[in-house]
Amino acid sequence: MSQGPQGERGEAGPTGPPGPTRVVRVRRNTKTLGVFAVLAVALGIFLGVTVLGSGVAATSRPASVDEHVASAGVYEVTVVIMTRSRSANLRVTIGSVARHVLLSDHRAVVRQQVTVTGREVPIRASAPNASPTITASSRRLAPLASSAPAPAGAPVGVETGVNVTSNVDFTSPQVLADISASHPAWVRVFMQWSDLEPQQGSYDPGWISLYQKFFAALPSGTQVDVDVVGAPAWANGGSDSIATPPSNPADFANFLNYIVSTFHGRVTAWEIWNEEASANWWTGTPAQFTALLKAAYPAIKSADPKAIVIMGASDPTFLAAVYAAGGKGSFDAVAVHTDTACDIASPYTYEYNQDTTTVNQYFFLGFTDIHTLMAANGGATMPIYMTEIGWSSTAAECETGAWAGQKLAGVSEATQATYLQQAYHCLAQPQYSYVKAAMWFEMANGAAGNAPINNYGLLDSNFDSKPAFTAFEDESLHGDQLTGPCGTFTGPAITIAHPTPSEHYSGTLRVTVTASSPANGMRWIRIRLSKNTLVQFVSKTFATDLTGTIDWQGGAKLPLGPHTITVTTDDKLGNISTASIHVVHTQAASVRRAKH
Repeated sequence: MSQGPQGERGEAGPTGPPGPTRVVRVRRNTKTLGVFAVLAVALGIFLGVTVLGSGVAATSRPASVDEHVASAGVYEVTVVIMTRSRSANLRVTIGSVARHVLLSDHRAVVRQQVTVTGREVPIRASAPNASPTITASSRRLAPLASSAPAPAGAPVGVETGVNVTSNVDFTSPQVLADISASHPAWVRVFMQWSDLEPQQGSYDPGWISLYQKFFAALPSGTQVDVDVVGAPAWANGGSDSIATPPSNPADFANFLNYIVSTFHGRVTAWEIWNEEASANWWTGTPAQFTALLKAAYPAIKSADPKAIVIMGASDPTFLAAVYAAGGKGSFDAVAVHTDTACDIASPYTYEYNQDTTTVNQYFFLGFTDIHTLMAANGGATMPIYMTEIGWSSTAAECETGAWAGQKLAGVSEATQATYLQQAYHCLAQPQYSYVKAAMWFEMANGAAGNAPINNYGLLDSNFDSKPAFTAFEDESLHGDQLTGPCGTFTGPAITIAHPTPSEHYSGTLRVTVTASSPANGMRWIRIRLSKNTLVQFVSKTFATDLTGTIDWQGGAKLPLGPHTITVTTDDKLGNISTASIHVVHTQAASVRRAKH
């Protein structure tokens, strides 16, 4: 989560305080691959798939299995073949397609796209002097052409998405039903490296199966973004912290190559780490992170050339450092997060950084600064993925950051729904077309109670819909329904009551200025009377109208002739307006004659 003046979400891994991103975990008995294989022989199953050729016999014999599917359509079938022989030349037939595969280190993985008109896909594997075992799985890519549904996603505006961060959510019938009903274009999940590869080269089939089942349960056409975090202890020098960088980026690359191959065709985007500008998630340097990106990118692309590689969300300073370290070319898109802790401001509200027109990064529209930085480094057309967007619905007090104890940590459930609509309306504006998708954090509350961290969900902790879910469903199915601008970027209106244009004066000069900003409220008026004279009027309450008046005796000391008075005004959000008026300093006699 973003950190700064509005607070910080306090995200952390297993060794820190609980964070909003609950990397998926399940309670189960961990078994090694060898134990599973023994059970497969004894029971005639391997990971729940019937095996007809066990691979135990001394003489070679083929293995075959029928992969059952729910309905006709186009499927990707994945076949894992194992033999007691370390290497073998396999002949594999999936449906009507026959292939020769070289088995290495007892194992081979084959993927094949097939069109299924019935309910079964026959699979057969054979090899000289080897009796293979088969496991198979399939996922439906599309129905037959005659019954293809409309594509997912909002018809108007940015693509919608939602974060699903808990194994409870993975398996909840209500969560799956609500995802099906709202049909978001994207679903984002976290994948912890240390869970899937607890020992180097040993991959946990239970975790892989958990993700596969969840992905298979998503509506057809749903795009999946997997955020990969958390190096295992064997890869990071023995640390159990999710934030410790891997010692060798090549280990991360090897893991990604394997896991991208495993989920080939089902995962659309791979997001590299999460909020790496925060020590809760990354204790290394930007240069170390850049090295990780450089190793990850080719590893992913070699396994799935069509996969989108997203650089995890950071901040402008960290992103600039990645560019400086040579990271350009090692990612296809950049992630941003706008679910800042203790944020109770509307997406329409913003403030500029002091003396700039750059929106402060801790406001929703702060993503514009990231795009500006990307454009300066040749990435003007590169997309941004807002992989976390949200507001907490809680009446609890802010507990973190600079605003701790000074304001609420969240908004009402009704306001949460309103802000969701406003945020997607902002992203539907043509000037922000570089934002490809916005993924709400998160699908369901983390737990019961008012803790801010647990109340970002579209559903409550019992999986009952909050008003935000209704708003999200409407946005996802029908697109942006709001009208008008996103935020008010127009500066205050200025009225100069005194002096009048080209007024001739002598002696003291009265100047009266009123500035008005009904939408945002006024911050200050500055009147430049001369090169060396500036006066300022400030509204401490950000009033709609602000008036400043001065009887300037110094005007009598100006040289005779024309002079320019300049007025600059600033509203609460930092929008500036300027106006000027010309006056003429004359001798007193000239002024008297001018009156007759």
